[in-house]
Amino acid sequence: MRWLLVALGLLACVPADGPMMRPGSDCLACHSAGGSATPWTVAGTVYAAGAAVAGANVRITDSAGSTFGLRTNRAGNFYTAESVAFPLRVCVERGGAADCMESVVSQGSCNTCHGPEGAAAPANHPFPIEVTSKHAAIGCTQCHADMADPTNDATFQCASCHTARTPLLATNHTTHTSNPSLVVSEYSEGSDACLRCHADAQGDVVLDGPIPDDSASYAAGRVERGLQDFAAVGLPAPGIFEFPHYAGSAVDARTIATRFATAYHRGLYFGGALAQGPDDLSHVAGQFFPYAVHDVYGWKVLPENLGNYEPLPQNNHPPRLPVDLLRNANAARVVRDGFASFYFHPYYPLSVLKQIVGDVQAAGYTFVGPDAP
Repeated sequence: MRWLLVALGLLACVPADGPMMRPGSDCLACHSAGGSATPWTVAGTVYAAGAAVAGANVRITDSAGSTFGLRTNRAGNFYTAESVAFPLRVCVERGGAADCMESVVSQGSCNTCHGPEGAAAPANHPFPIEVTSKHAAIGCTQCHADMADPTNDATFQCASCHTARTPLLATNHTTHTSNPSLVVSEYSEGSDACLRCHADAQGDVVLDGPIPDDSASYAAGRVERGLQDFAAVGLPAPGIFEFPHYAGSAVDARTIATRFATAYHRGLYFGGALAQGPDDLSHVAGQFFPYAVHDVYGWKVLPENLGNYEPLPQNNHPPRLPVDLLRNANAARVVRDGFASFYFHPYYPLSVLKQIVGDVQAAGYTFVGPDAP
């Protein structure tokens, strides 16, 4: 069992409650030098599974080597006015087990990080750490190099873990010559560039926008070099285009549509497209079409409209299971000539793909090639 030192940051006090008052509140808001109550040096509340824990021992060791214990009262509160030398090391002991904080503590008010109002609470943390998140089981110090200032994003360590999972991560961001848009001049394993470029404070993916040298000539040149690579290895030229992750600028779409008449994707459409005005990159919508259309960029779009199979939550999106894709397929039957098209990552089990295909066929669809009339 694990325990947390937490404080909720509630400032209102009821002095008549004495030591039992406001479990989980920011005790040092009042109990500090210059405050309205007896000054304390360390205070907080111990919780386990959301309930206050009485009788736990909070063991504190300061930087001078002095160690002392505080026992939690019936409200789970603990506090002391004893002089301490920061930073501190803190453990909570109960039932013969101890739970120690990974890093030293630079101040005595536990609410700074812990509890529903604290910075480390899942709802307030700047990156998803809920139990459904892949980061839930990662210790604080694996991401935060400086726990004395945990909100300093310059000390975040995103790449140290992700490089182990993706060995070419550094190469792709620093020396990747075939795609200059991936080069990040300030890339390092201790860089905050990952969070700044690819996610917002809630962990949602952020569209970085077109690369600085994006233009019609740039897009046309990239396509031609790609076709040359196909020819060099003896492959026929493809007849259908798809942006990686469906993300491309309006000028790229218009340009590539002159080379490929058909696109298979869920397109991104920017403000100003319908009025043929300047592209408003701050206003973008991803479009699911229920049937084949000719879009404003000049493409015939074969829609990928059921979504993709994804068994785990991704980027704050819930899992997408075969039943979800089937639900979309049934909804698409409301229109004439409706499509039921989905994307399946090849690293997932073939049995799941067979299930989805069988379910969609049972719903009344026939699978055909992209060149079918």
